[in-house]
Amino acid sequence: MEQSKNPCRLILLSTLLWGLFAHGMMLLNKFSFHDDAKLGFGLGATVTSGRWMLEVLKRVTEFVFGGSLYSLPLFNGLLTLILVGLAACMTARIFRLRRVYSCVLLAGVMVAFPVVTAMMGYMYTVPYYMIGLDLAVAGAWLICDGDRRHWYRLPAGCVLAACAVGVYQSCIPIVLSVMLLHMMMSLHDDASARRFDFFYKGLSLALACALFMALYLAVNWFSLKAAGAQLSDYESINTFGFGGWSEYLDRAARAYREFFLPPPMKMRDMYPTASLRWLYQAVLWFGVLLGLDRAAQLFRRKPRRGLEFLLTLALLPLAVNFIHVMVDVKMIHSLMVYSKVFVFVGFICLLENAALDRLHYPRWIYRGGMLLMFCVTVLYCHFSNICYFKANFLQNQAISYFTRLAARIESVPGYSPYLPVAFLNEDAKQDFNAPVIPEFERIRLIPYLFNEKSPLINNYAWKNFMRMWCDYSPIVIENVESFEKLPEVMAMPRYPLEGSIRVVDEAVVVKF
Repeated sequence: MEQSKNPCRLILLSTLLWGLFAHGMMLLNKFSFHDDAKLGFGLGATVTSGRWMLEVLKRVTEFVFGGSLYSLPLFNGLLTLILVGLAACMTARIFRLRRVYSCVLLAGVMVAFPVVTAMMGYMYTVPYYMIGLDLAVAGAWLICDGDRRHWYRLPAGCVLAACAVGVYQSCIPIVLSVMLLHMMMSLHDDASARRFDFFYKGLSLALACALFMALYLAVNWFSLKAAGAQLSDYESINTFGFGGWSEYLDRAARAYREFFLPPPMKMRDMYPTASLRWLYQAVLWFGVLLGLDRAAQLFRRKPRRGLEFLLTLALLPLAVNFIHVMVDVKMIHSLMVYSKVFVFVGFICLLENAALDRLHYPRWIYRGGMLLMFCVTVLYCHFSNICYFKANFLQNQAISYFTRLAARIESVPGYSPYLPVAFLNEDAKQDFNAPVIPEFERIRLIPYLFNEKSPLINNYAWKNFMRMWCDYSPIVIENVESFEKLPEVMAMPRYPLEGSIRVVDEAVVVKF
């Protein structure tokens, strides 16, 4: 396949087309539950979660758009697709991808990757996380391109990388993956470098990592001081780096293990169907064979260069799964693993370089690899649509439940809209007539993982959901212990049985 004359234009157009194929249902509908129901007019925790750059972006947005934030599906969704397209353009520039198939499928896999699907469920914040992705890729690019002549690129890249981490800490593995892939492909391109170039390059990248992390931590410390706040313990953010050596060695071993054998049915699983798991293994081992063959070619020219290539190839699983080193595996969820997409990016890079070496590789190598990537991308688009189909089902199911609940409350004898409402056992709600869809059970991607055992009606933001979608926003009594001990309340049956809603002591009591 011939090379594109304008790869960035091709990538942006491909991103929009693949993005509409994968996420069009989310862009043209409004699904708002879980965090989006509560934070749809804000951003949630910023400085207290170590996300000081997110606070900066929030204030800029409020200034530009008039002081308010909104969870807008079409505006935020299209902006997200454009931002992913920019990240794909930079990725293509970094790794010199110019062939049409490479550019189209790079755009497709980056925009249809399940992490983007998960983030679309948090429409109020997804554009900001994609800005973090752009900052991470741009920062790694500048760091890698820094040299004595262009010395300013390294500190500029460190600033951008620190800002990316300040948006979301899971950008760290993205920066590491881009840097390591760039280092590997540089070895691929240049077999005539001097003896210590590899060592100096590795040392400069390690120092750059230390520098951008130090910068991130320094700004984080000043931000907390300025806000008079402390770092939250959410997802163990405040304990990062306090584990022992044995703990981090175990985490590194898990990173390698899950790279080759990703566990199914977990929130961090990016290969949710049997076909995607087989395709991942095919891409993985096809890529390993291409990498080993390239290392052998380099080894024949210069043994040292072949060994250096093998070293970077061996470190790639650790970089891609570095989130496993950062936090305990129980804390890892769908939003934190976008760096896994660089397995496919690395595969495309190896295929592109194989296509350039026509003397060594037959044409079917590139075409076969592109066919695998096409299948992966189409299946990811299909999976995204399943997630949005389930979101539509869950939302309508919850609307029906809470509409019936509001009607029952308003029809109870002695009801008045001025009476406060006390919800007892609110985390034990049950919808006995709700249909069970077994086909939805394999969806483990947040926020679409609600099921019969963990229904959406028991989500922590259910009152916000009821207010938003069911036009019911009563005065709620938060401290209900005094009602729970009343004899007439103790004798009440559970909702939806008759008598489960009563007016008691100038309040409407609902017992779930």
